[in-house]
Amino acid sequence: MASAEIVGQATVETADVLQRELHDAHLKLAPAASKQIAAHLGDDAGRVPELVELLHATYGDNASLSLDDVEQYLGELGTAGRFDLTNFIDRGDVGAALETLHRMLTASSSAQLKPLHPMQVMASLVFHYLRLLRLDDPSIVTKEHAAAALGMKSPGGARFPLESAKRLGTDGLRDAIRLLARAELDLRGAGGLDDRVVMDVLVARLAALSRRAVRR
Repeated sequence: MASAEIVGQATVETADVLQRELHDAHLKLAPAASKQIAAHLGDDAGRVPELVELLHATYGDNASLSLDDVEQYLGELGTAGRFDLTNFIDRGDVGAALETLHRMLTASSSAQLKPLHPMQVMASLVFHYLRLLRLDDPSIVTKEHAAAALGMKSPGGARFPLESAKRLGTDGLRDAIRLLARAELDLRGAGGLDDRVVMDVLVARLAALSRRAVRR
């Protein structure tokens, strides 16, 4: 599989990590898709394994993905990727997380003909926090341990989720799961609230949890 030519050492590193993770996950990307992912993530190579795992969970083994297949996970031309949302939440950036959520629920693009449904966003959030829960174990103390727990071949890619899980801790992760469970019930009509309000509250509270953890 040809690798996209990327300018900038940091992005080259991200592209290299991407190629390794794709090989291990038995996925193939069109050159344009590889280039777009590397450009979008820039120097944040530690996020590559999570993205590849999400693509693998969606498309399965031996999938050959086009640029259109992956763009919905990155965002383009006013849309926002599902990947961006958890990034801002983990950083504790409430404003950016809410802005990203609003774009996901309202914007469309050539790759994403309709805005995402709140349940689709919810599925991405649940996926993310279940990964963090797998790292809530006192025996997991290094990125190598985390990579093994998450089934990753590259320890470097496990650093970011490990740091997020350790910052939140058992209590923080328990609070996050409670928030997700409550919001899912509300999306199914239990609380009588508008879906947009439910998602706004959920994302703001999840980001606030991370922000408090960062400040500790």
